[in-house]
Amino acid sequence: MRVEVVAVALLVALSVGVLLPNHPAGRDPAEDAGVFFYAAQRLLDGGAPYRDIWDHKPPGVYFVDAVGIALAGRTGVWFVQVAFLVAAVLLGYRALRREFRATAAFVGSFAWLAALAGHRRARRRRAAAQADAHRRRRRDRRGHAPPPPP
Repeated sequence: MRVEVVAVALLVALSVGVLLPNHPAGRDPAEDAGVFFYAAQRLLDGGAPYRDIWDHKPPGVYFVDAVGIALAGRTGVWFVQVAFLVAAVLLGYRALRREFRATAAFVGSFAWLAALAGHRRARRRRAAAQADAHRRRRRDRRGHAPPPPP
């Protein structure tokens, strides 16, 4: 039983670690997060999806973000994300534990959390590379005359 408590504590800590780079302290939200925050705030102000706010995604994420914003602003949204990830990892661990031994359940849960962390890191690197390429193109264009109109 004690080993299982340690395994669960490690999985919870890893879940928080996976989302730590998403913590909103000292940074602007990314494109999608900015849209989600705006839509969630509009919902809290009495707006309705598809009438006052429109996006091509279903409105569920806006309602979840509205709960987080109502609790503690953008940091509240991060806490909601952590809560959902922790719940997912604990439910996954429990399901694996029923079918396999505790070691296999821990390794399986750890593996998908590690894969999630790697995927998120790769997305951040791609976004940074795209932003750098955009800055270089803008800088290069500043030194040249605009092309003649067709």
